[in-house]
Amino acid sequence: MVHKQTTNFRNLAAQLFLGSVALAWVSLAFFRLGVDLASAAFAYLIVIVLFSLADSFVASALLAVMSVAGLVYCFASPIVTVPLNQEDTL
Repeated sequence: MVHKQTTNFRNLAAQLFLGSVALAWVSLAFFRLGVDLASAAFAYLIVIVLFSLADSFVASALLAVMSVAGLVYCFASPIVTVPLNQEDTL
């Protein structure tokens, strides 16, 4: 029983690692190309769907959370901006 749990954890860790590497490559390529948010989100969706075919819901859910964080950090415009060009705000 312990061997099966170890094997499942290794498969989950491998899938999560490879999925995060794939998301990182997509992020890097699309950020360098200056692609908009919708196109990057579609590419992330393709990566998540391809990795979800490996039959691991937990890894797919974690990849989805990582992809949302990556989209917000790299491709979404900031909601709030603070002007720092005035001496009063410093």
